[in-house]
Amino acid sequence: MRPILFVPLALAIAASGCRKDCEEKGGVLSADERSWFVEPAGGAVRYRLEGTDSIITVVPASVELKWNKGNFEREEHCEWGYQTGSQSVAPGILLVEVEHCGVGVEENLNSARIFGLHFSDYTPQDALEVNNATYNAVYVMPGSITSPVHDIVFSKEVGLIAYTHDGERWLREP
Repeated sequence: MRPILFVPLALAIAASGCRKDCEEKGGVLSADERSWFVEPAGGAVRYRLEGTDSIITVVPASVELKWNKGNFEREEHCEWGYQTGSQSVAPGILLVEVEHCGVGVEENLNSARIFGLHFSDYTPQDALEVNNATYNAVYVMPGSITSPVHDIVFSKEVGLIAYTHDGERWLREP
């Protein structure tokens, strides 16, 4: 008789655990996740092409927020959603993206990223000098040299500091 009672008890525990798992996942972006989106003072940032007098002015786009329903196969029974956010920091070139998928979801889906590179894979550096200005808590992300965009330098405080696009190195003006 004991094995018969054990099976229903195990099924009840498994079912309640799954339901709790569904309730704990997802949600809106946290304050920390939103902190990856930077609104520069004055609304525009100037970048100089290294070694030249060529300057471009970039206005980072407004943050775009979306709501998505959880869609991993093992979660089909769950009724939860999660918020994503994105901001173009160099229009047509670089996008900062953040997802809030919640507890227990696949690796790195909660991680903020730029051009597919996860900030969590890098350690911020202090006292980094770029174009005669010193920055702290800077993420230096080499990326692949065969990629059209690489050598990205980003800070949560000021946003995009430098990047290489199609072989040209662009540096934020101080």
